[in-house]
Amino acid sequence: MNDKIDRRTFLKTSSAAGVTLGLAQLASPLRAAHPKSAMNTVRVAAVGTNSRGNKLAGVFAQVPGVQITHVCDPDDEAMAKGIKTVESLGQKAPQGVKDFRTLLDNPDIDAFFIATPDHWHAPAAIMAMQAGKHVYL
Repeated sequence: MNDKIDRRTFLKTSSAAGVTLGLAQLASPLRAAHPKSAMNTVRVAAVGTNSRGNKLAGVFAQVPGVQITHVCDPDDEAMAKGIKTVESLGQKAPQGVKDFRTLLDNPDIDAFFIATPDHWHAPAAIMAMQAGKHVYL
Protein backbone atom coordinates (compact mmCIF):
# COMPACT_ATOMS: atom_id res chain seq x y z
CA MET A 1 0.00 0.00 0.00
CA ASN A 2 1.33 3.42 -0.93
CA ASP A 3 0.84 5.96 1.87
CA LYS A 4 2.11 8.91 -0.15
CA ILE A 5 -0.30 11.71 -0.91
CA ASP A 6 -0.17 13.49 -4.24
CA ARG A 7 0.08 17.27 -4.54
CA ARG A 8 -3.49 17.73 -5.85
CA THR A 9 -5.05 15.79 -2.97
CA PHE A 10 -2.93 17.65 -0.43
CA LEU A 11 -3.96 21.05 -1.84
CA LYS A 12 -7.66 20.16 -1.96
CA THR A 13 -7.65 18.81 1.58
CA SER A 14 -5.62 21.65 3.07
CA SER A 15 -7.70 24.29 1.23
CA ALA A 16 -10.94 22.86 2.56
CA ALA A 17 -9.52 22.71 6.08
CA GLY A 18 -8.23 26.28 5.80
CA VAL A 19 -11.61 27.60 4.68
CA THR A 20 -13.38 25.82 7.51
CA LEU A 21 -10.93 27.02 10.17
CA GLY A 22 -10.88 30.56 8.81
CA LEU A 23 -14.65 30.86 8.81
CA ALA A 24 -14.88 29.35 12.28
CA GLN A 25 -12.45 31.97 13.60
CA LEU A 26 -14.29 34.77 11.79
CA ALA A 27 -17.65 33.70 13.15
CA SER A 28 -16.72 32.69 16.71
CA PRO A 29 -16.21 36.20 18.20
CA LEU A 30 -19.50 37.27 16.64
CA ARG A 31 -21.32 34.26 18.08
CA ALA A 32 -19.81 34.72 21.53
CA ALA A 33 -20.81 38.37 21.72
CA HIS A 34 -24.31 37.83 20.31
CA PRO A 35 -25.34 34.19 20.83
CA LYS A 36 -28.93 34.62 19.60
CA SER A 37 -28.51 37.39 17.06
CA ALA A 38 -28.40 37.48 13.28
CA MET A 39 -24.67 38.05 13.68
CA ASN A 40 -24.32 34.28 14.12
CA THR A 41 -24.32 34.09 10.33
CA VAL A 42 -21.45 35.12 8.09
CA ARG A 43 -22.97 36.20 4.77
CA VAL A 44 -20.68 35.40 1.85
CA ALA A 45 -20.68 36.39 -1.81
CA ALA A 46 -19.13 33.76 -4.08
CA VAL A 47 -17.20 35.52 -6.86
CA GLY A 48 -16.26 33.23 -9.73
CA THR A 49 -18.10 29.90 -9.67
CA ASN A 50 -16.90 27.99 -12.66
CA SER A 51 -14.38 25.32 -11.65
CA ARG A 52 -12.58 25.93 -8.35
CA GLY A 53 -15.18 28.49 -7.31
CA ASN A 54 -18.00 25.99 -7.61
CA LYS A 55 -16.11 23.59 -5.35
CA LEU A 56 -15.50 26.40 -2.84
CA ALA A 57 -19.19 27.35 -2.93
CA GLY A 58 -19.95 23.79 -1.86
CA VAL A 59 -17.38 23.90 0.94
CA PHE A 60 -18.55 27.27 2.27
CA ALA A 61 -22.23 26.26 2.06
CA GLN A 62 -21.56 23.35 4.42
CA VAL A 63 -19.91 25.41 7.14
CA PRO A 64 -22.32 26.03 10.04
CA GLY A 65 -23.12 29.72 10.37
CA VAL A 66 -22.22 30.57 6.76
CA GLN A 67 -24.80 31.67 4.24
CA ILE A 68 -23.94 32.13 0.56
CA THR A 69 -26.09 35.16 -0.28
CA HIS A 70 -24.82 35.89 -3.80
CA VAL A 71 -23.19 33.97 -6.61
CA CYS A 72 -21.34 36.25 -8.99
CA ASP A 73 -20.01 35.22 -12.39
CA PRO A 74 -20.23 36.91 -15.80
CA ASP A 75 -20.82 33.48 -17.36
CA ASP A 76 -24.51 32.51 -17.03
CA GLU A 77 -23.72 28.78 -16.99
CA ALA A 78 -21.11 29.14 -14.25
CA MET A 79 -23.49 31.32 -12.21
CA ALA A 80 -26.29 28.76 -12.56
CA LYS A 81 -23.90 25.97 -11.55
CA GLY A 82 -22.87 27.87 -8.42
CA ILE A 83 -26.47 28.61 -7.43
CA LYS A 84 -27.41 24.96 -7.96
CA THR A 85 -24.48 23.77 -5.82
CA VAL A 86 -25.46 26.03 -2.92
CA GLU A 87 -29.14 25.06 -3.17
CA SER A 88 -28.31 21.34 -3.33
CA LEU A 89 -26.67 21.65 0.09
CA GLY A 90 -29.85 22.96 1.71
CA GLN A 91 -29.25 26.69 1.59
CA LYS A 92 -31.68 29.23 0.20
CA ALA A 93 -30.98 30.04 -3.46
CA PRO A 94 -28.41 32.84 -3.58
CA GLN A 95 -28.98 35.83 -5.80
CA GLY A 96 -27.12 35.69 -9.12
CA VAL A 97 -25.08 38.74 -10.12
CA LYS A 98 -22.81 39.28 -13.14
CA ASP A 99 -20.58 42.08 -11.80
CA PHE A 100 -19.22 41.74 -8.25
CA ARG A 101 -18.62 45.50 -8.07
CA THR A 102 -22.38 45.96 -7.63
CA LEU A 103 -22.07 44.05 -4.33
CA LEU A 104 -19.22 46.01 -2.75
CA ASP A 105 -21.48 48.49 -0.96
CA ASN A 106 -24.07 45.89 0.08
CA PRO A 107 -24.25 45.96 3.89
CA ASP A 108 -25.77 42.47 3.91
CA ILE A 109 -22.50 40.89 2.72
CA ASP A 110 -19.77 40.24 5.28
CA ALA A 111 -17.21 38.47 3.12
CA PHE A 112 -16.26 37.57 -0.43
CA PHE A 113 -14.52 34.49 -1.66
CA ILE A 114 -12.81 35.16 -4.94
CA ALA A 115 -12.11 32.34 -7.39
CA THR A 116 -11.76 34.35 -10.56
CA PRO A 117 -9.12 34.06 -13.28
CA ASP A 118 -5.70 35.09 -11.98
CA HIS A 119 -5.69 38.58 -13.47
CA TRP A 120 -8.78 39.50 -11.40
CA HIS A 121 -7.59 38.10 -8.04
CA ALA A 122 -5.75 41.16 -6.77
CA PRO A 123 -8.08 43.90 -8.11
CA ALA A 124 -11.18 42.10 -6.77
CA ALA A 125 -9.58 41.48 -3.37
CA ILE A 126 -8.37 45.07 -3.05
CA MET A 127 -11.79 46.47 -3.95
CA ALA A 128 -13.55 44.15 -1.50
CA MET A 129 -11.17 45.00 1.36
CA GLN A 130 -11.50 48.72 0.62
CA ALA A 131 -15.25 48.20 0.95
CA GLY A 132 -14.66 46.72 4.42
CA LYS A 133 -15.33 43.09 3.50
CA HIS A 134 -13.43 40.02 4.63
CA VAL A 135 -11.80 38.17 1.72
CA TYR A 136 -10.84 34.57 1.02
CA LEU A 137 -8.67 34.48 -2.08
